[in-house]
Amino acid sequence: MRKLLINKDDFTYLVDLSKNVTEKQLNPCILDAQIRVLKGTMCSSLYEEVYTQFLDDTLTSENQTLLDDYVIPLLVFASYSNYLVMAGKRSTATGIVKVVGDNLEQITREELKDIKASIEHSQDTYQNNLSTFLECNTDVYPLFLDCCNPQKAGFNFSSIGGQDNPYKGKLKSDYDYKNRY
Repeated sequence: MRKLLINKDDFTYLVDLSKNVTEKQLNPCILDAQIRVLKGTMCSSLYEEVYTQFLDDTLTSENQTLLDDYVIPLLVFASYSNYLVMAGKRSTATGIVKVVGDNLEQITREELKDIKASIEHSQDTYQNNLSTFLECNTDVYPLFLDCCNPQKAGFNFSSIGGQDNPYKGKLKSDYDYKNRY
C-alpha cells in the first residue's frame, strides 16, 4: 500500500473527527483522496516529486510549504468527505443502514446529500486554492506547468477577476490552519 501523506492527527485542526475513528476506517478514504483528488489536481509529475521527497524526507522548502499550506488541508477535506459517506453506517445484505444507539436505521438520501455537500464545498475551496497557487507559481513548480500547461488550454492565470493574484510569488500561506486556535 502506498504511504499516506496525512494521518489522523492532521484532521484535528480542520474537522471534528472523533477520537474513536480508527486508522483502518480512515486510511482507505485518505488513499482514495490522495490518488484521485490530489494527484489529479497537482498533475502526476509534480505529485510524484512531492511524494518521493516526502517518502525520502527530503522535501524542499517550497514543497514543504506546498504540503503544509495546500496539500494537507485539501487531503483532510477530501478524505473526510469520503469518510462521512460511510461513517456510522454499515453495509448489510438489505442495503446501507445507519447506527442509532443500539439500533440500525436507513439513512435518508437528504441526510447524506446535505452532509456530503457541506464537506465537498470545503474540499472544492482547498482544491481551488491549490490549483490557483500552482498556476501562479509555475516558476517554482515547473512540473505543474509541464504537465498541465494551462496556457495551452487557452487560459491565462496571470490575473483573476481582473485583479492581481494574491498567490503570485507567495510561498507561505497567510493562513496557518494549525495555529488558528
